[in-house]
Amino acid sequence: MAVVCSGAKAILDLPRTLELLETLGVPVIGYRTGELPAFYSRGSGLALDHRLDDEAAVAEVCSAHWPCRRRPTARSRPPRSSP
Repeated sequence: MAVVCSGAKAILDLPRTLELLETLGVPVIGYRTGELPAFYSRGSGLALDHRLDDEAAVAEVCSAHWPCRRRPTARSRPPRSSP
């Protein structure tokens, strides 16, 4: 399973959320971002270890990860800017 989200809710303890995901072996991949989005905000100030800018690369990482573990993969994308 891959979880695609715009980031964790800003009311949560974001550093602790990111740490827990990493501890559980859930890779958090920034899609076109190197920073964890904070739901409605494009940035949280928390750097991500993994950034991918191509959808095919994200699919490859997910496909490679799934046979290794039973944990899901979380992919975050910052919210789009208002026009």
